[in-house]
Amino acid sequence: MKALQPYGTFMSVLFSTATFIPTVQCQQDDTEVLFGSLCESPNAHGETVSWGGVTYRYHCGHRFHFPASVPQVYNIRQPSECAASCQETEGCIGFMWMHRGSFCYLDVSSKSDIYATETSKDLLYMERLSGADGSDGPGGSGENGSSNCDEYCLEKIPECGDAAAQCDLRNEECEKSTNKCREDAQAAKEACDRVEQLYQTERFDWETLERQHKKCSADKAIEAQRAEVLAQDRERKADEIARLRDELEVQRNEVKQCKLDLSGVVAECPSRKDQAVVEQSRKYMVACGKWLGAAAYKKGPKGANLQDCLEKCASKTDCHAATYYKSVGMCFFSKERAQPTTQDINAETVWET
Repeated sequence: MKALQPYGTFMSVLFSTATFIPTVQCQQDDTEVLFGSLCESPNAHGETVSWGGVTYRYHCGHRFHFPASVPQVYNIRQPSECAASCQETEGCIGFMWMHRGSFCYLDVSSKSDIYATETSKDLLYMERLSGADGSDGPGGSGENGSSNCDEYCLEKIPECGDAAAQCDLRNEECEKSTNKCREDAQAAKEACDRVEQLYQTERFDWETLERQHKKCSADKAIEAQRAEVLAQDRERKADEIARLRDELEVQRNEVKQCKLDLSGVVAECPSRKDQAVVEQSRKYMVACGKWLGAAAYKKGPKGANLQDCLEKCASKTDCHAATYYKSVGMCFFSKERAQPTTQDINAETVWET
């Protein structure tokens, strides 16, 4: 919004005789106020005014005959603005201001035909007078010259002061509105910054939760894979245990059958050399021509043969080896559970395996 001019400047623009200065518009209805201050109360009809060194006479409620090609100037908020266009247009002898439309018609006819009608009461015709000394109006150098223009205007048209005061008031209101707008904009920016900060914080929290969720999902997938592997391992182990049990059962049956097969076999040399025999459910191996050595034995009773010595040893829980020494017909018993390695032609030995 353009800055509004103070009261003194506003008055000088209306009636200045020195230089033409366009007046800044206040509001859309200012033209109505200005027209009323010129042509209603009081009525400036017949008065003169100078703008830019040219003198004009007010003709309130008058118009002129104009052809369709008459020059038009738009966005005219006050007569002085149209006067500037008239002074720049060759042959312009006056103009008609249409305050309700904010435009004017320039009179470029050779002789103006000014008249009043019932429909021209809202029009203002400004007749351009010859000469520019300003002696005919308030813009001249006389007692109502430019130095006393404001006082003269207020004396002749008091409403001008009201119009200027309204402009000043509206200017103040505009400044207040502008300041309020700036304050609201600053508050909105601060609120936006807070929302942005909150958004960034929540976004960070959300991203953290999202990462944790993804990690949790990945961990669950790994655990599921591990559980599947463990289940497969358990299944394989169960199959392995079942297979081993089957093999064990087979071996047990084989041992049982072996024991049955050996139950009727006697220990004797050399027919059972390096073979197994069973006595009282204890398994022994036969070694011919070998024993554990004299130091490993305790002398036992007489024996008829190796089988006789074996039966006597099997009846003792602490006897794990028996030797039949043929040259003396004696049994020798040992607590050692070991394979005989000492060569002796008279020795026939069994040891528990």
